[in-house]
Amino acid sequence: MRGSLVLSWLALLAVVLLAYGGVLSNGYVWDDVFFLSENEVVADFGQVLRIITEPLFGQRSYFRPLPLLAIYTESLLSGRNPSVSHAVNLAIHLANCTLVLLIVRRAMVDMKVEGRVAWLVPLLLALVYGVHPALSEAVIWVSSRFDLMATLFILLAIWVWGMDGLRTLPRALLVTVIFFLGALCKETLVALPVVLVAYQLLRQAARAGVVRFEIAAVLVPRHVAAFAGVILAGLVYLFLRHQALEGAEALAPRQYPWHLRLMLPFLSAGQYIRLTLVPFIGISPHHTFYWSGIQGLLPYLPWAVAALVLLVTACISLVRRRLYGLVVAAWFAALFPVLHVVPLTIGDNLIHERFMYFPVAVLVLLLPYVARRLPVSDAMARLGTVLLVLFVLASVPLVRSIVPMWRSDAVLWEWAVQMDPNSREAKGNLIWTYADQGRYGEVITAYEEMKTSGAEINPATAINMGAVYYFIGNYEASLEAYELALTYRSVLPPSYRSNLYASVALVHALLGHDQDARGFIGMALREKTVTVNAVANYLAFCRGRAAESMQFNAAQYRSAIGPMKASIAGLVVNQREMYEAGRFCPDVMGMPLPAS
Repeated sequence: MRGSLVLSWLALLAVVLLAYGGVLSNGYVWDDVFFLSENEVVADFGQVLRIITEPLFGQRSYFRPLPLLAIYTESLLSGRNPSVSHAVNLAIHLANCTLVLLIVRRAMVDMKVEGRVAWLVPLLLALVYGVHPALSEAVIWVSSRFDLMATLFILLAIWVWGMDGLRTLPRALLVTVIFFLGALCKETLVALPVVLVAYQLLRQAARAGVVRFEIAAVLVPRHVAAFAGVILAGLVYLFLRHQALEGAEALAPRQYPWHLRLMLPFLSAGQYIRLTLVPFIGISPHHTFYWSGIQGLLPYLPWAVAALVLLVTACISLVRRRLYGLVVAAWFAALFPVLHVVPLTIGDNLIHERFMYFPVAVLVLLLPYVARRLPVSDAMARLGTVLLVLFVLASVPLVRSIVPMWRSDAVLWEWAVQMDPNSREAKGNLIWTYADQGRYGEVITAYEEMKTSGAEINPATAINMGAVYYFIGNYEASLEAYELALTYRSVLPPSYRSNLYASVALVHALLGHDQDARGFIGMALREKTVTVNAVANYLAFCRGRAAESMQFNAAQYRSAIGPMKASIAGLVVNQREMYEAGRFCPDVMGMPLPAS
């Protein structure tokens, strides 16, 4: 048995490395730039400790200190080497695949399966998980470390939960600590208690050789103790989260008609089902969804209906205490935070492939308990084995082709636009990538094509184009783009509005519109979240204007800045803001503040 385990693990290692080995030559892309390549905070461990206790992106929805600590520690040790970052992601993925292999092998023992099947099924399922194309984003993208680490702790918790040899108290303590650490990785760990209940009921039914579960299987002292620990850890986590996120900006839910709001969970669940079962078509960093009437829903409806049928049959199954309902319930629980019960605001997307990393693991771990009870012939069982092998064989070359698409921002967003031409965020990110590379001609061409095509331009793209036109000295076009962004001001967080107002003020000042410039500077400084960009542009304006204009804003300025130090350096609340301020207004960085 041990020999087969070693051989299985070596085979798993070889296939996963064959699929993902090329990732070590990729660079940092997308949010990696924020976390690592252009984040000076990671050079100072004292700053790191401060940052990980604050909201991610300054927003109320994200509190994930443990992966940030891992990323920043790795950066301090490796000097922000993308090969190291990708190697760490790949190592975590291999650890997760190994845990899947071990947990499924335990399922074979629970079901008293022996012989070749006892090692072949766990290996095939671990391989399916290891090279599933829809999970590639989570492995390839460094910033998906949150999903990788959260799933690692989930699988560890399941593994420890199933260790029958552990005494009650050590087992409860281990599960509690693991749950707490996992919660510090990502909010999706809220589903772990549901998964543990389903796992225990399935194990109990398998050991008893029955097709119905008994709730009493989880109401024994050793399980109750573990659940009590999980609840306590959850309360501690919620307290820390509340303390860290207090005063942070809230993400406004996306607005949809009420009937669409009711449909969104099934629309998104349907797409997750599609990508789970048929991941060979439509892999992309973006899966854009725009409400354009009932006709626009037609491509989504078959899979949405499948999700609804799956949920209804699962509920009936649970009422009848059938095992199938437990698997579906655990899967829906794993997906619940991302099913748009509260519409998400992540780039106009209906789904994100990285969100599948945990739910697919749940399916792979729990389905064997149900499959074993299906009345299938030996021929059908062999056909299932062949299909799993074919799935793995088809997945490896597909994943190998996806890996280089994440090599750089330009390649990534060109691919994203190709795969999802309707994605305004993908187009906007491509525009900003070209701009960051100084490819202003391509930027302007792409932007003008967006405008002439009638595509909706999101505020981020409008703001970026305002900056681009500013960089090349076309202040009239810059102002036009910024004014387009201003039409979205009501839905922007305060810090975004502050930056936008400050940028508009600077362009007005450069055009000689002194009164408009003063007005927008005042608006920027009155926002509850005053940014370095706002202050820098205030200083830039004051530098080239009469003393009375400086005096005009002095009271607002002092009120906004308060007790902060009397230099630009003292205003560095966030390195990202310093970076942006430096790009917009490099001539005033380091300039003393005006006397009060």
